[in-house]
Amino acid sequence: MIKGPKSNNELDNLIRDLHLIRGGDVFSKLFLRSTHDIRPFEEEGGLERFSDKNDCSLFVVATHQKKRPNNLIMGRMYCSHLLDMFEFGVENF
Repeated sequence: MIKGPKSNNELDNLIRDLHLIRGGDVFSKLFLRSTHDIRPFEEEGGLERFSDKNDCSLFVVATHQKKRPNNLIMGRMYCSHLLDMFEFGVENF
């Protein structure tokens, strides 16, 4: 669970709830303190290195932009390589 380059409180709360649903600190890692410059659809190399470093096969990135407000990107990794990603727009949380 990663806070993207720009994020708002609504997305932070959503990521916290997903983290608790996933199993808390036992099965999930939460990175909310600092923003990470990870843009999954532009360059997957940074995301692959981040996944390999933290040994995670699933990821969630929260971003907020003017043209795409409140985006949640979920994806899967296999052997530290990007397998697939899905982008969701959060309207009512």
